[in-house]
Amino acid sequence: MRNAPSVLIPVGRSRFGAGVLAAAWLTGLALGVAWWLQAPGLPGTQVVMAALLALCGGWAWHGHRKACTGWLDWDGHTWCWTTTRGDCPVQVEVAGDWQRLLLVRVRLQDRSGVGPDVGWLWLTPRGSPAHWRAIRRALYFRASRQAPPDGTAPMP
Repeated sequence: MRNAPSVLIPVGRSRFGAGVLAAAWLTGLALGVAWWLQAPGLPGTQVVMAALLALCGGWAWHGHRKACTGWLDWDGHTWCWTTTRGDCPVQVEVAGDWQRLLLVRVRLQDRSGVGPDVGWLWLTPRGSPAHWRAIRRALYFRASRQAPPDGTAPMP
């Protein structure tokens, strides 16, 4: 196969990502409660710890509610991020691959190369089950065809 097929991926808030955030916060809560029970004579530090736990929980909830939503489009040559505000070229990198779950980093491309992060996205077959294999091929096709920085030909 010379090119990975074009594919359009709907991206929204991830239940798995929400579960990871909730598990991390609940772990912190459990450790905070255990510490609280072991150190009953330190009321000032306990209040600070409770405030930090509440702040972290609120930050995680806000981050999940404001998660990237839009469409990730592979046209056979380039990736494009599309939202209600328009579309722009992006670079997509696979950060974690668990076969039925992908963690990808999406960054804007500007004239100088790679720009700021759009965000981290959890991709699952649930968003586009009929195209899951095509999505995986497109993600790995781009990574395997880039030329090495020394200018030699890319590996087949």
